[in-house]
Amino acid sequence: MISAEACREAAEQMAKLNVRERDCVVLAGKGLSDREIGEYIGLRACTVRGYMKRAFRLLEVGGRVEAAVIAAKAGLV
Repeated sequence: MISAEACREAAEQMAKLNVRERDCVVLAGKGLSDREIGEYIGLRACTVRGYMKRAFRLLEVGGRVEAAVIAAKAGLV
């Protein structure tokens, strides 16, 4: 079980992201590849990678799994 404090912190972290970054992280958390995310929201895979890299920096994580965990704790996945 995830504590209410952990959920609140995750939601605050996700609030740092813009809409596209948040969409990309959430879809990655659902298991989509960069190419699949791009097809889903109408972007090129290289653009998705750029959004993901910026999201990683803002969330202070090393990759998509850690970012997806934060999104899940925030209740977005």
